[in-house]
Amino acid sequence: MHAGHSRPWQGNEPAWNISLGPLPEIGRREEPWQEHCQTQVRVLPLVPAEDIRLVQRWLAEVPRPIVLLHTKGNTAQHERSLPDRLAVAKGA
Repeated sequence: MHAGHSRPWQGNEPAWNISLGPLPEIGRREEPWQEHCQTQVRVLPLVPAEDIRLVQRWLAEVPRPIVLLHTKGNTAQHERSLPDRLAVAKGA
C-alpha cells in the first residue's frame, strides 16, 4: 500500500458514497469495502454481438498503443476536469 494511504477505500468515489444520504445506512466504509471490491458487473452478455463486431472493426484501425483517458469528472467538473480544448488537442 502506498505511504499515506492507510485506508484502501480512500479516494474511491463509490466508497465515499457508502451510507451517505439519500442512500440507506449500511455501515461504515470499512465494513462493506471488501464486498464492494469483490462485486463484478457482467455487462458483456448484454451487449449485442453486432455492436461488439463494430467496435472490434473500429479498433483494428486505431494505432497502438490505445490509451483511454477519462477527462470529465462526475462532480465538481470545473475543478476536476480537463477543459475540452485541451482534451481534444492533437499532439499535446
